[in-house]
Amino acid sequence: MNAPHAGPTADGKIVDESSIRYEGWPVVGVCFLVATFAWAAGFYGQGVYLAELQRLHGWPASLISTATTCYYLFSAVLVVFVSEAIRTLGPRRLLIGGIVTIAAGTVMVGQITSPWQLYVAYALIAFGWA
Repeated sequence: MNAPHAGPTADGKIVDESSIRYEGWPVVGVCFLVATFAWAAGFYGQGVYLAELQRLHGWPASLISTATTCYYLFSAVLVVFVSEAIRTLGPRRLLIGGIVTIAAGTVMVGQITSPWQLYVAYALIAFGWA
């Protein structure tokens, strides 16, 4: 009862949160995986996208970097609305929607043929990332 990481549940039972059987660990695992892939696609992938899009299409770095800047600005604006979206849609639906839009945007980056498509793909990734 005096476990170092114990907390009451909704029904008043004490749960040892440091136990390997704690029901919150799968949630932690899913959050870790989602964060890893979201950061890879949305944050750390930008440098890879820049180099490859420049090599593949011959576009200037300034064009691709402008799209990247718009991506970060758009996601910064969207973050303001995340708490209300979680309250309205629920965390599960919002998470699934975010995963789908990040995946769709990332697939689009590999299929683009003109600069305007890059902006659309980055907007999708930003929407899912926020």
